[in-house]
Formats: sequence, C-alpha cells, structure tokens
Amino acid sequence: AKRDMAVVRAKLGCKHDVSEFYSPPRVVKMARKLGMKGGVSLDLTVPASDGFIWDFSRKHCRDKAMEIVNEEKPLFLMLSPECTPYSNIQNLNMRTPEGKAKVEAARRRGDVHLLFCVTLARRQMEGGRYFVYEHPKSAASWANPNIEKLAATEGVMRTELDQCEFGLTSKDELGQAPAKKPTSLLTNSVEVDRSMGVKCRGGHRHVHLMAGRARAAAHYPVKFCKALCKGMRRQAKVDASDMVSMLITQGGWDDVDEVTHIAEPWRKYWDDISGKELKPELVRAAREEELKVVDEMGVWELRPIAECIEVTGKKPVKVRWVDVNKGDDETPNVRCRIVAKDFNVDKRPDLFAATPPLEYLRYLVSRCASSQLGTRKTKLM
Repeated sequence: AKRDMAVVRAKLGCKHDVSEFYSPPRVVKMARKLGMKGGVSLDLTVPASDGFIWDFSRKHCRDKAMEIVNEEKPLFLMLSPECTPYSNIQNLNMRTPEGKAKVEAARRRGDVHLLFCVTLARRQMEGGRYFVYEHPKSAASWANPNIEKLAATEGVMRTELDQCEFGLTSKDELGQAPAKKPTSLLTNSVEVDRSMGVKCRGGHRHVHLMAGRARAAAHYPVKFCKALCKGMRRQAKVDASDMVSMLITQGGWDDVDEVTHIAEPWRKYWDDISGKELKPELVRAAREEELKVVDEMGVWELRPIAECIEVTGKKPVKVRWVDVNKGDDETPNVRCRIVAKDFNVDKRPDLFAATPPLEYLRYLVSRCASSQLGTRKTKLM
C-alpha cells in the first residue's frame, strides 16, 4: 500500500495521501495508523500551531485553505461541513415567521460552506485527485443547486450507507445501542464508493438521534474512518498499476529515475497455469497484440463509469489479464487474453462442456477394452 501511494503521489505531485476539512483529526489519524501520509485537519475546533482559527465563514480562511490545497495537493480530501442548518429538526422551526427567518438565515450562511466544498472538490478533480463529501442522507443540503451540480458531474458517484454498520452507537433510556444515521457520500473514487456503500443488515435496535443525541453522534466511528482509508488505498493501488504500466509501455513520466525502484514490482509477470515468471517484454508484446485484435473486432467502446452506473444501475464488470506460455523455457510462446468476469445467472446444460478428469478417461478406455475382449471370447465359444 505504501508503494502504491508513493507511485501516485510522485505522478500527481501530492505531498500527502489524505487531508480533511471541517473535521478534527479523524480520517487523517486513521490514515497515519495504516501507514499512509496524513496531511492537515482544518476545523474551527482545532487551531493551527500558530493559533490561527479555521473559521471557513471568513473569506481569508477559505483563501488560505485553498492555498494549502494548491500547494500540498492531497491525494484525497475529506469534506464534512456542518449539517445542523439542513437537518430535519430545523423544519419544526419553520412553523413560525420568526423561526423560518432564522432557519433561512442559517442556511444562507451554510450555503457559503457548501459552495466552498464544491470548489475544493472540483479543484481536486482538475488535478486528477479525489474528494469525499459527507452529509446526512436526509439533509436539505442535497437540494442545494451547487451540490446537485457536483453530484451530476461525470465521474462523481453518490453512495448511501448506514453508520450503525460502522460501529456508531448512542445511548437512550434503554441503554447503549447502535445509531443508524443514514449518510450519503459524494466521491469521484470508485474504490471508496465500493468500500462505503454498506446498509444496515438488521438484527439490532436503533437509538434515535433526538434530544441532543445527534451532536454527540457527529463524530466518525473508527470503523468508518478505517473503511474510508482502505478504499483510498485500493484506489491508489488501481491508479499505481495503471500509471506504472503507462511508464513501462509508453514512457510519459518526467522523473523516471526517481520512481524506477517503485515501478519494479509491476515489471514482473507470472504464468497463470504454471506460476513460472514470464519475460516482461514478451508479455507486453502479447498484450499489445491482444488489445489490437480487440479494438479491430469492436469488442468494446470506451464510456464513462458514471454512464454505466446510470444506464445499468450497476458498476462495470471487472476484467483481468490471463498470461500463459504455450511454449517452453527455451522457446517461449507467450499468449495473453483479456477476460471479463462472468456471472452464473441460469443453468444451461446445453452449454455445459467441461473436460472430464484424466482418471475417468482412463476408466472408460479400460472398460471399453474389457468389454471388447469379453465379446470376442463369447464369439469364439
């Protein structure tokens, strides 16, 4: 995981793997425990070392934070602005003119933070980096025009989860119990999306986050932070593999000498059947030949992942390389095939064509030979 992160940081010029805004050190703290390079945690409750207060309602604080993003270029940026102005409880205050005016004023102030988060998210995407924006699923902020535009951006996914599955608990008159707290995330990381979309599986009661319990449950559970970081590491692994493949096959990396030692593991390939190591140049040539045939036959058409999810309601089917040496060690004949994952959705005996075991074949030959011998004996008699 460290090597993967190092590859991606070197390519994108990132100083850190993850930073977080509107939060004390939670995700960053977990990232450091997992061996990642944690960046800054900018929050109103956590003054900087020089005493600077990160009040993002002030423009000079937002400008200073943007400078940090531009300079440090965190690979992942966690964004979790305050959700209180957008909570369902605020709807109760809308019954009176005075209460409605207060709620609308609070939401106007909150909209400043939402716009700032959207600006940060787009800056991350412009740099080829990632963001994760978090708010309660029921929050009125999801109807904010800027958030809606971000959610509709190509490559951005909305993930829904229940935090009880990540260990969030609270306490009521019946005692300590899980708190469901349905939550939504926006992210442009496929692997974070896959890691976090866990819904409540039942089997327990829930504490309702009312009567002041919502603020106490505003922190991220440890399992939540850990799942986020694992998703980030998996995304880095995918990106690192792609980047190093590009480095090896096409060049395109300015500081090759600096990252050559990092790229070495991806220069090795193994036979899928025998497990023997294959010569990298033969594998690369065979893969290029396979891709050329695939393109000529029109097997696929490149489309955005977001479009796949929108049209099919599912994530893209995974593919992998199968590398096999059909020759021997002295005269290798490396063949590579790119294959897609298959799903057994129906039983089709007419399509069944499994090869019988060698032992069964021997049994059939022996049985046939014995039967013929017996027939001959019968005729002779």
